[in-house]
Amino acid sequence: MNTTDIASQVQVSERDSVLKITLNRPAQLNALTAQMCSTITSAIKGCADSHELILFDSSSPKGFCGGGDVKVIAGNDAAATAFLMDEYEKDYWVAKSPVPVVALMGGVTMGGGLGIGAHARYRVVDETSLLAMPETRIGGVPDAGMNEFLARTGNCFGELVAVCSLNFRAGDALAAQLADYYIPSKLHAELRRRLFAGENPQRVCESLSEPAPAAPVFEFAASIDRDFQALAAADPLTRLREFGELLHDADKKTVLDSFASVSVIAAAVALERIYRLREKARSTLEILRSDLLVFRRFVLHRNFVEGVRARLVDKDNKPYFVPGSIADASAAQLAEFLDAPPSIREQEILASWQARFEL
Repeated sequence: MNTTDIASQVQVSERDSVLKITLNRPAQLNALTAQMCSTITSAIKGCADSHELILFDSSSPKGFCGGGDVKVIAGNDAAATAFLMDEYEKDYWVAKSPVPVVALMGGVTMGGGLGIGAHARYRVVDETSLLAMPETRIGGVPDAGMNEFLARTGNCFGELVAVCSLNFRAGDALAAQLADYYIPSKLHAELRRRLFAGENPQRVCESLSEPAPAAPVFEFAASIDRDFQALAAADPLTRLREFGELLHDADKKTVLDSFASVSVIAAAVALERIYRLREKARSTLEILRSDLLVFRRFVLHRNFVEGVRARLVDKDNKPYFVPGSIADASAAQLAEFLDAPPSIREQEILASWQARFEL
């Protein structure tokens, strides 16, 4: 990919004191590449002394960002490592930018796209927003630092959407504190005009914000939360089994269908990672470092390769995940992703990535 291609996929422009970063890969729902992530990081790091606001948006009304371009990285060590290192560095700088960040999360906003938006200081959703962390459907787990947010959603909404890869809408995102403002798309031109004019972003967002719409997924999570909190399982697989039984008792077809479609190992690891963060909070950098270790292991595993094939390449929607059931899964299979000490190769990757943040 040449420099012109990269520049066209991430359009960085200036409007007075505002740095505008527009994702522009519409045919792929703005799926992120390593080069796109690197361009975003450089733009954020380079504007601290020259701009008062960063605005993320999309050139397409279909979506803000559908996530990472996983077809490129599935099973490919070199490509996966390069992409994940650049993606998580970008997420860190969105979260820690000294310049306030506004993210307009209209349309499809999933995976790494939600990773950008949720880390922004001012997070805007609208009537078109369709959000998800859909990784367990392709044999992976939520990453991009999103477990930091999924672990503090107020009820088991975080576990529900992580395990089942459920889609949710603007009202759910607001209720779960994954977004801050509901501003209909018809008001976005006015939003941009006032931001470009130098008005205070918080006051602008508050003045244009409208009452949040319904939050059916969040409300369903609230309805089962008391029973979820009562689950007493001591190990991840038993916890996943009991969670599945709870969902079956609740008898909500869309949720049950989603639960049946995911990788068992991925679902158990996703549930356990949120559980551990609820027990002990960690910094954004620590969470992203864990993502680099754990998610990279998934990307290189056969289940992820198979999930990407079935969902995104052949699109037969019939992935053959191993194991195929909770009963056939083992603690050793989970430990391979969760608790195995970093290999020498992994130690080198983690050290190289960590060095990017050292002065």
